[in-house]
Amino acid sequence: MAKVLVLDCWMRKGLSIVRALGREGLEVHSCGHKSINPIRFSKYSRKFMLFPHPEKEPDKFLDKLIDAIKNEKYDCVFPLEEGTIEVLYKRINEIKKYTKLPMVNQATFEKAVDKWNSVKIAKRLGMPVPESYLPQNDEEARKAITKLGFPIILKPRKTSGGRGLKKVNNIEEFNVSYPSIVEKYGRPMLQEYIEDGPGVLVWAIVKNKKILAEFSYKRLRKYPIDSGPGTLWESTDNREIKKYTEKMAKELDWHSIIILEFKTDPKDNRPKFMEINPRLGGSTAHPLFCGVNFPYYMYLLSQNIKFKKPSYVVGRRTRWLVADTWHFFSNKNRWSMQPSFFDFFNRNVYYEEFDRTDIKGSIGTIMNSFLNIFDIEIWKKGIFRK
Repeated sequence: MAKVLVLDCWMRKGLSIVRALGREGLEVHSCGHKSINPIRFSKYSRKFMLFPHPEKEPDKFLDKLIDAIKNEKYDCVFPLEEGTIEVLYKRINEIKKYTKLPMVNQATFEKAVDKWNSVKIAKRLGMPVPESYLPQNDEEARKAITKLGFPIILKPRKTSGGRGLKKVNNIEEFNVSYPSIVEKYGRPMLQEYIEDGPGVLVWAIVKNKKILAEFSYKRLRKYPIDSGPGTLWESTDNREIKKYTEKMAKELDWHSIIILEFKTDPKDNRPKFMEINPRLGGSTAHPLFCGVNFPYYMYLLSQNIKFKKPSYVVGRRTRWLVADTWHFFSNKNRWSMQPSFFDFFNRNVYYEEFDRTDIKGSIGTIMNSFLNIFDIEIWKKGIFRK
């Protein structure tokens, strides 16, 4: 039986990934820097290990990881967070002596996660993009504001999950927000604000520039409402953004999973390119419920095992109930939301937290959600996304 290790098992997507791999018959081990998390309860996690925080204690984390890889002889190791991927690159050659990593090379990764760079590439490839500027000083920032007009988006070049993203509506808000973002993330992009159309995304597994699996969907709700991750999604077959994804994958010579995010501009109903995510996203449960097991296909790719391109159900919805509840209480139009928050018994809606084959994992998720109320790190990284 093949054996894999899933890193970063402290946030919700870790449970979806462990389940996805375990259901395919793999022996799944997991690790994280928090002793209390839902993955520990899942029947699909055969073993859980407490590791140092990869970003706060990178050397200790790498030492423990390499020891575990040597002792357990994992066929594949899955990093789930961009910060962890960056840490792995520090000793990537040593790690690759003992296991496989389903991630792109460092040069490609750095091109992709730089939002300014990816916007320039997208524009060159003919994708619609928001008007964007990268001012190098305060004078250039003022000129960019004059060209864009308010509201505008302040977007750090290198963050994930909407962290550091800020909509500013006037010069007073800009004068408060801009210096704090510069201090924490460096000088951000100034980008045209697109009125709230649905986010549309494509996930794809790419090998030698060829798409082996793909999945598109739209984000119907999110939390926090202005800049947070999705809480309700619906699968689509959006051929336009799938073609854009294929172009980007070829341009970057991609070999792993790639996620392209767009936002529908209500002015022309066109999808505008936003960013690239070079790792499994928080909504991993959604393609799983629709028929596309991206974690397992990543494993097969890492082992050079061929698989048939999957089809999937279009129009199916998945809901992250905990965060969708937060959305409900934050939305001033909560009683008229479409689809309704109270549409609990629709057979076409699946729930990220719950799995009939993994009752303990589902109970663990509920318990963990309550405990997270007292976890400052979860509030910073998962809720307020500072």
